[in-house]
Amino acid sequence: MAKKRGQNEGSIRKRKDGKYEIRITAGIDFEKGTVKRLSFYADTKTEANKILKQEAYKFSNCNYVDVSKMTTYQFLKMWLKTYVKNTVKDSTYISYEGYVENHFKNSIGDVPLKKLNTHMIQELYNYKAESGLSAKTIRNMNSCLHKALSQAVKENYLFQNPCAGTQLPKNRKKKVSILSHEECNMLIRESYNHRYGVFIRLTLATGLRAGELLGLRWQDIDLYSGTLYVNQTLNRLKDITGKQKTKIVIDTPKTECAIRSIPLPEGAIRDLLNWKKQQDKERKNFDKKYCSSDMVVTQENGCYVEPRTFKDHYNKMLKAANISHHTLHSLRHTFVTIALEEKMDIKTVSAIAGHSSVSFTLDTYGHVLDEHKRESMKLMNKLYLENVEQQEHKYAILVKQIGKDNYIFRSIDFPGIQFTSTEMLSGMNTITQDIKQFVSEHPYKIPMEQTSYIPQTQEEMVFYINV
Repeated sequence: MAKKRGQNEGSIRKRKDGKYEIRITAGIDFEKGTVKRLSFYADTKTEANKILKQEAYKFSNCNYVDVSKMTTYQFLKMWLKTYVKNTVKDSTYISYEGYVENHFKNSIGDVPLKKLNTHMIQELYNYKAESGLSAKTIRNMNSCLHKALSQAVKENYLFQNPCAGTQLPKNRKKKVSILSHEECNMLIRESYNHRYGVFIRLTLATGLRAGELLGLRWQDIDLYSGTLYVNQTLNRLKDITGKQKTKIVIDTPKTECAIRSIPLPEGAIRDLLNWKKQQDKERKNFDKKYCSSDMVVTQENGCYVEPRTFKDHYNKMLKAANISHHTLHSLRHTFVTIALEEKMDIKTVSAIAGHSSVSFTLDTYGHVLDEHKRESMKLMNKLYLENVEQQEHKYAILVKQIGKDNYIFRSIDFPGIQFTSTEMLSGMNTITQDIKQFVSEHPYKIPMEQTSYIPQTQEEMVFYINV
């Protein structure tokens, strides 16, 4: 007789041929509308018990787990499989799975889900922060866990979400790495010596992300109107099916803001026209062996270019141009920085870069705008002064004789204007001109309120000039 077990733990029965059959409940077959069962076989009862234990544990991670005994890790695994895997992009699933396996499994994974509380989660975040994990990663971890536990609340596994009360570390602004104007010129000159140099120039001119560049198709570029459309990306990601370690994933951009159109400069249009001609030649050379993929960035045989391969070519260009290492993403940062320096308005820059919001652009590249602020305030100052009646003011000059032929000239109102001269007349002329120039550059600087300045010693004399 088969040994029955509760809670869907499976069963073992001895067959007539002497073998032991292990039967496991493995969920529901929705196509047939029946319970799905799997069978395994063993020669001995000891081996059968071992298989039963292994397989029952495997399926209990995602199926029919007693809620009162469910661990946090079991729930997270179930959540990934049931609610995440088929609803988000592969890149998002991979990042969530990484947080579960690398950060939650060996910390709070064994804690019964119903006993998980805010204090435990906060202690985990504090430990991760003290261990050197970045604030951004910890905040992303919390976002993942918060979503998972929100589902637990919906299914009445938890009364409330324990992530809601945690205190997260503040993100520190990471200084973006950009190429200087000189390095840009050096890289552009060197790029003409390399097959993929055209795309380094295109990235500097448009701020495309690497995945967006490699995912470009000719149907995404209107050379007649000079417009590039970002509609898809190409990246190598972990294969979530488990069939292989990684795979090339061509997909739509991660956010709606990333789907955008970018006007192309004339130089970029000429570059792309020349590249298209080169592709046509290669298509003829390879004939039927040519991979007609409609991709813009291709190898000689027409196939797409791997992200790592493209980065290798970029690094070779940097080395040949004798430029220190900058990541490929630095070209994107450089584009945004130059655009802001050239006074392109922030909303346009944000839209071209495909940022999630203008506030993100301001937060990331605010340092570039400091000089713009100063220039703008000069304009406001000019506007203010145009409506103020210009008046002459009296400015005091202190002259102190040192020795027989040396004089110190100093402005009472502007202490920074001071010098020594051997001639009284030329010294007075010089300090008068210095004060007039300073007042013309700083017209809002008026003299200190005073009727007269009283010399402190016999060697001091005071003169007044009107400006």
